[in-house]
Amino acid sequence: MILLLAALFLHRANTHVVFTPIVSVPAGDDSTILRLEVEHGYSGYVLRSFRVQIAQGVQIVRPGNRAGYVLSAQHRALPAQNWYVDSDGGLGNVTTVIDSITWTNSAVLTNASTSNTSDAEIDVFELQITLGCVFDDANTNSLWKGNYTLWFYAIEYLVAVNASVDPPTRQAQWTASVSGNQTWLDAKSGPAPYVFIDNWDACTALVWFGDNIPARATTTRFATAAQLQSALLEFNSTCTQMIDTYHSRSDYVSVAALVVAIFSVVYSSVLANRISKLAGWREMKN
Repeated sequence: MILLLAALFLHRANTHVVFTPIVSVPAGDDSTILRLEVEHGYSGYVLRSFRVQIAQGVQIVRPGNRAGYVLSAQHRALPAQNWYVDSDGGLGNVTTVIDSITWTNSAVLTNASTSNTSDAEIDVFELQITLGCVFDDANTNSLWKGNYTLWFYAIEYLVAVNASVDPPTRQAQWTASVSGNQTWLDAKSGPAPYVFIDNWDACTALVWFGDNIPARATTTRFATAAQLQSALLEFNSTCTQMIDTYHSRSDYVSVAALVVAIFSVVYSSVLANRISKLAGWREMKN
């Protein structure tokens, strides 16, 4: 309990960078639109630019334009097994893919006080992605709680609204991933946004670190896990807001809010474990 209290008191502002809703995506031909929600990493700072690294195994990326932001992208070579024919332009094999995307706040480039968003608002960025069938990058691909998971590392580059604030710039890095039976919040340095691969019936097989996983259609387990984690993230956000209330107030109500928040976080972990086991039991039964 003491360690939990320490972690809660030392936790920075109630922020995360997540795909909402947390989604499961198919491998192969189908494209999926992803929606990244970015909560500003520190109070008193606004977003100057936001960078996201595209997970290995993604074959096609189309970033969305965001009003008030300038878009730039860097590319990387595709593995030969993920080359594909450009059916739109007829240019033959496509051998590169976007490696990272940066959205830069055009207003902040001149004056942070004229930013088109405040530190209390959420920025939303969109991507349309299509996955290949080969995944072999230990940095951005992991098997997490039985799910084939892709990690999209993100960095917020922030600038102080008030010129007298020190330091004038900061970074909020969401560049940690997990695997095995770890929880998302075990990534203490800043958990990255992620997606699950939910089916690969468009592939001859899913090639996962050299292993050929036979094609299959969507199962309910992945959708259930994604929905559960999305709900728990929202619940955790509510609990953290209650903790923030404690920091800003000193009366008995704020103390009660802290106690309730701690109990809620612990209870939500137990509930998540039970629901996950129930979902797995139902799948085996079916």
